[in-house]
Amino acid sequence: MKHNPLSFQINTEKFSFASESEKRGTNLMRPNSTFFVDGLKRFAKNPVAMVSFVFIFLVVLAVFIIPLFYPYKFNEILCFRYGDVLDSKFTYLRPFEYAPKEIEAMENGVFVPPHILGTDKEGHDYFICLIIGARTSLIVGFFAAIIVLVIGGVIGALSGYIGGKFDLIVMRIVDVIYSLPDILIIILFSASLKAVFDGNQGGFLSQLGSGFVAIFIVFALLYWVGMARLVRGQVLTLRKQEYVMAARANGASTARIVFKHLIPNSMSVIIISAALQIPSAIFTESFLSYLGLGVQYPTPSLGSLASAAQSFITVPNSPKLYMFLIPAITICLIVLSLNLLGDGLRDAFDPKTQK
Repeated sequence: MKHNPLSFQINTEKFSFASESEKRGTNLMRPNSTFFVDGLKRFAKNPVAMVSFVFIFLVVLAVFIIPLFYPYKFNEILCFRYGDVLDSKFTYLRPFEYAPKEIEAMENGVFVPPHILGTDKEGHDYFICLIIGARTSLIVGFFAAIIVLVIGGVIGALSGYIGGKFDLIVMRIVDVIYSLPDILIIILFSASLKAVFDGNQGGFLSQLGSGFVAIFIVFALLYWVGMARLVRGQVLTLRKQEYVMAARANGASTARIVFKHLIPNSMSVIIISAALQIPSAIFTESFLSYLGLGVQYPTPSLGSLASAAQSFITVPNSPKLYMFLIPAITICLIVLSLNLLGDGLRDAFDPKTQK
């Protein structure tokens, strides 16, 4: 039918059917996704955070895989392998340098693996000591973050949801803990636990060392307060949401509301805080071990390795200065990468940073 010029109806001859591509172009809805998947996509677009993640991933693989195949063990005194005696000829070997007995064994057709970073004053291969030291520091950092996450996250969520006198008491405890000097507490725990471990010679605790256990105790007692405050602030906002009121109206218990609704919806704050807690724990363990208050012999750590080689700093043009620089630089790279990784997670999972 032709359009009547005097009619106010739309002239259908001026319109045509939309193509399939045009129909898809007008669809403004994106595929369904989750908060975690969206955060990972934003994180993958951050080149600095991705480089830091790859570096930490490679370091973790190295510290757990290399000891399985490396020909030397960190607690093996190398002079005994070839019948030598522990003297200056077998200690402080330079990188790829061999002791006299090793050279003699090589002349007899025996394959002697090289010492990539030489040996220390006790005749241990320094490269495997560095690997085990990095593994010890990473284990301390990750387990400390787990302890802080569990204790701080649960206490903060309960305090924010229950409120009232319980919240008042918890926050006053947090204020008191903030005023305690953590270094002094670690020294006190190390001194008190030393007597306990001395009576348990040969046991598991004595192998860890009083300083090692004291670090974990202090993290469990003191370092959860920051996480608790962050989670509490998030829960104070979330507890007024409709889904929390609906769960309460349906008779859900406090534990179910906290662990099923509030903590999962506070996961962005928890992930960011836990990621930033790991480098802080590693740095704390490193400088405590450097001062002789953390991980002690025979368990190596990056801080204790740097402490053992600190005397070479004052020696001009010392050929052994690398024994101090390598663990120190390793600590800096690991802590820097973890901090950049934490910043990337914050930018990816914090809704307030999204444009």
